[in-house]
Amino acid sequence: MLLIGRKVLQDIFYFLLTCLIIGVTALILGKKGINNLPLLHLFTLLEYFFLSRWYNKLLTPNTLIQKVHHYSIFLFVLIIILNSIYIQPLYTFNTFSKTLTHLLLLMNPILYCIDRLRQDVIVELSTSISFINAAVLLYYSGSLFIFMSSAYFTNEITDYSKIPWVINSILQFIFQFTILVGIWKQNHSFGN
Repeated sequence: MLLIGRKVLQDIFYFLLTCLIIGVTALILGKKGINNLPLLHLFTLLEYFFLSRWYNKLLTPNTLIQKVHHYSIFLFVLIIILNSIYIQPLYTFNTFSKTLTHLLLLMNPILYCIDRLRQDVIVELSTSISFINAAVLLYYSGSLFIFMSSAYFTNEITDYSKIPWVINSILQFIFQFTILVGIWKQNHSFGN
């Protein structure tokens, strides 16, 4: 497959594939009336892992930023797992993990830009990376508030309590569409 051959986009491909598989599975379970919250726990872990690993590959190798980022990936994956076991079990909404994950994922494009600014030579961002950075910043900054205040939204069942989740769905669509545009730009640039 074209995307797998491009090492720089491999983790983005796996992330999008995870979104598709877990999204379809959650929809099927939801239609059957089966609690699909364990899938949200799994998605949170894989979302953080694949996106952070992608950013780690973009950072300048063997720098302090890259090394700390590399080890922090495994530390926060462990924290997400421990949260799912001890604090917010699999059949409950994992608001703590989602909020922490969104905060940490917001830091990735910022770290990437700091890393690029620290280099002696100005490196032009590829259009593909620019689109993916924009997608990450837009979605995770927009949905951070929703997940931080989700306890309120889930406790108050009204027509208005559905609005934040609709906004999150719209942000998620824009996020995935923008990433796909970034991938298309990457593939298009190689085709010329």
